[in-house]
Amino acid sequence: MKTQIASLLIASALPLTAVAQVTFFGAQKIAFYEQTQNNTAPSSPYSFSLYAYVTTTASSDANTFTVSAVDTVNLTTIDGVHFAGSNYYDSLAALNSAFPVGSTYKFTAVGGSLNGEYDNLHIVSVAFPPVPYLTGKEFTHLSKIQRGSALTIHLALSGKGETTGVNFAIFSPDGASLLYVIDAPGGTTSFTIPKKEINSLTPGVTYQGEIDTFNLHDVKSAGAFKTAADYDGFEVATSFPFQIQ
Repeated sequence: MKTQIASLLIASALPLTAVAQVTFFGAQKIAFYEQTQNNTAPSSPYSFSLYAYVTTTASSDANTFTVSAVDTVNLTTIDGVHFAGSNYYDSLAALNSAFPVGSTYKFTAVGGSLNGEYDNLHIVSVAFPPVPYLTGKEFTHLSKIQRGSALTIHLALSGKGETTGVNFAIFSPDGASLLYVIDAPGGTTSFTIPKKEINSLTPGVTYQGEIDTFNLHDVKSAGAFKTAADYDGFEVATSFPFQIQ
């Protein structure tokens, strides 16, 4: 199961200050789908997760973070200032039982100069964005991509709901490593992948392609991290095979 890092990409673009503090934090409930045929939206999610993320100003600010309600997610760091973690669940009922609507995500710093400081984000009602999927014969085409030119991918959305952003990503075959991602605003219906990115992939290897839709909103807190930017919301991720010939 891959690690969600799209929101960390947003966080990394935010300005940092010299004062020890959290500059960005958030949580989102994610539904995972898999497309298996051309021009057809997947009908049912196969898994769910709670993904949370925090950005601080310096590596001395914290060692880890926890995000808790009924259940707890442990957030580890990749570089000392960006923290992320996920818990996975078999059903939406299980996810909502672990992080109930109407409760709060409690973010707590562990270790470092922020040790013990915490803040809360309200857990909002279920509001997943529409399910993204490949249109036309894109599903077949993306399993037989030719090298040597840029690639344009077309998508559509199935279902109702607000979409605040969309991205396209390529992951390693095991789904653990992000190799390429491009972010776009809600309403985007195509992505163009540069030739150099296509040519950097190994022919014959099946990578994981993925389109994600987001419904994320600022829900300002009043705790220790109240000066930080924050987002709370939902994501839908649709995966499919991606292979260069």
